[in-house]
Amino acid sequence: MEGGKRVFKFVCLQPGCHTALSKTSSSTTLSYHFKAKHREAYTEKRKGVDRPAPAQSMIQTSLDMAPVPKAKCDKIQRALLEWLIADLLPFSTLDSVHFKAVVKSFIPNLAPPCAATIRASLLDHRITMTERLKDLMDRTLVSGAITVDGWSSRSHKSYLGITLHWLDEDFRMMECALDMAPQPHPHTAANTARLIRK
Repeated sequence: MEGGKRVFKFVCLQPGCHTALSKTSSSTTLSYHFKAKHREAYTEKRKGVDRPAPAQSMIQTSLDMAPVPKAKCDKIQRALLEWLIADLLPFSTLDSVHFKAVVKSFIPNLAPPCAATIRASLLDHRITMTERLKDLMDRTLVSGAITVDGWSSRSHKSYLGITLHWLDEDFRMMECALDMAPQPHPHTAANTARLIRK
């Protein structure tokens, strides 16, 4: 007791020592005391502590913190975009905390792309896909058929989907979406034909 108050202190329990350290001392201070006054006991205690080898520890840290190469990030973004399109998922899927947790569990040092990032990459993706489609059509298309499909979005905006179908020289069915164009009102045959020609 000090001044009528109960005070807690670190006390060394080594035989013949019983040194009381200051009440503001930490476990680090006690560790220093052991190193200075009881070196043999300190060394013996440390022998049983398992620690990773310094080099191994440094390698693991550097691998976890290394930035993901841009080429790999671009590849991941393209894969995510194709996944969203193929499964008809909203872009907001990428903003889910659960989705980000899944990505982090596989690639800890990757910042998962958000919906805004994927939207910004749509133009580049479309240009790339357009070039690939032109090349495919040059090699395989002789004649084809067009189908159209009118639909409305959740925000009540009208669109006309235009799809091209054809057979290649091995009679394999090929198809692609040529466009998803806003459809003007009224939805008359003349307006639809004008949109298809455009």
